[in-house]
Amino acid sequence: MFSDELEKISWEETTDRIHSKTDADVRRALSKEHCDVEDFMALISPAAVPYLETMARLSKKYTEERFGKTISMFVPLYITNSCTNSCVYCGFHISNPMPRTILTEEEIVNEYKAIKKLAPFENLLLVTGENPAKAGVPYIARALDLAKPYFSNLKIEVMPLKAEEYAELKEQASGFDSLQLYLERKALRPDREKAAAQRIEAAYGDKFSWWLMESGLRDVSGYLDEYAQEKTMDRELRQRRRSERLERKMKNRDMER
Repeated sequence: MFSDELEKISWEETTDRIHSKTDADVRRALSKEHCDVEDFMALISPAAVPYLETMARLSKKYTEERFGKTISMFVPLYITNSCTNSCVYCGFHISNPMPRTILTEEEIVNEYKAIKKLAPFENLLLVTGENPAKAGVPYIARALDLAKPYFSNLKIEVMPLKAEEYAELKEQASGFDSLQLYLERKALRPDREKAAAQRIEAAYGDKFSWWLMESGLRDVSGYLDEYAQEKTMDRELRQRRRSERLERKMKNRDMER
């Protein structure tokens, strides 16, 4: 478990190593494309204080290179507020006198459908309290399974789990091909957009403006994070096609031998 790894670390020794870093260590770390643990220690050391603005600029540069100028949006869905913990900052803590709910499979699916009616959201975050006896890994795994027909990107924010429990949830997602689902939905999108445009044009009558309609579609697409998602899926598609071409080449070479 991760706690076993933490016990191997001497925090006093680690603190001393951080405080021993020099200005030269910081500048060396900032000049590297890929940093190691020693570089990280230098960047969080007192010697790095004069370089905060430099680090902020580099952080902005790397973030935009990786994600572009986008904001990733997701819809959080609490499937249960049942919890056995007493965290003082959380409204779900066990001593708070409030109705507790664990959604049934039917209720979970109804929530998924309601979210899709609001907008074409694709990123879903499932959230739970901490009640492993009544809403543990099997319950979460089933909720993920039910979400597959509705969303192309699934995340969970749940209780601490053992390594084998994480493995179980990972296995649950093994058959979830987000790229295929995205491509299938994209193929359906033009017809839906055309039907929606016709309804809007009929509602506005003489006041309808195609320029305004196009401008609004761009804004909505940006708000819904579709540009970022399209970039991610296109990149994954290119990588998958490269892998398939490489695999075919390897097979052809084996046949020639």
